[in-house]
Amino acid sequence: MRGSFYTPLVVHGRALCYSPAQRDLLIDRLHISLSPGSACIIQGANASGKSTFLRDLLNLGDHVSGWLQRNSTIHYLGENDKDSFRQDLTLYGCLKLFCRKAGMPYQEVSWALRAVNLSHVHDQKYSLLSQGQRKRASLAKLLVVPRALWLLDEPTLALDTNSLTILEQIIHFHRMQGGCVVAATHTHIDIPDSTRIRLGDLDTL
Repeated sequence: MRGSFYTPLVVHGRALCYSPAQRDLLIDRLHISLSPGSACIIQGANASGKSTFLRDLLNLGDHVSGWLQRNSTIHYLGENDKDSFRQDLTLYGCLKLFCRKAGMPYQEVSWALRAVNLSHVHDQKYSLLSQGQRKRASLAKLLVVPRALWLLDEPTLALDTNSLTILEQIIHFHRMQGGCVVAATHTHIDIPDSTRIRLGDLDTL
């Protein structure tokens, strides 16, 4: 990924809930404004609604009472991203396919594989990768097809200490390029100068 994002990025929401009928609030009186280079961490225990929160920011759900404004291109990285990869292709082939579908050049694929420490398995079929390697492959996908806003659902799962450091470095690099990150997690991740929202605390943080 090269270059910077120049378009201001804004995400707004208010009174997000599980469903308009049930009115089970995830968080109330919410107002988030993400400027270029900023980050937001959504924290909460398992089953607290973090994934629902992210999907509502992506407009994949119908759980929003209020309004959202998004002026950005988006990467959504779900907790289980393997279905977006072709199982019969090599890792390198999968990333090239993502580039082709997005109309992007292939030159960044080798760089992205080095960035996530997967160059040594570039010619291995995706179906043969370990869970941790698949998680890092998803991080490589973020790099080869640049998008301004990253929505990351439990990005630390299946990552060892070294891989967690790689994730934090990639997020830092993305923010330095002017990108924004919203990460939902129940574990620790080091994202300096980030807004933090804990589901269950019905206040704006």
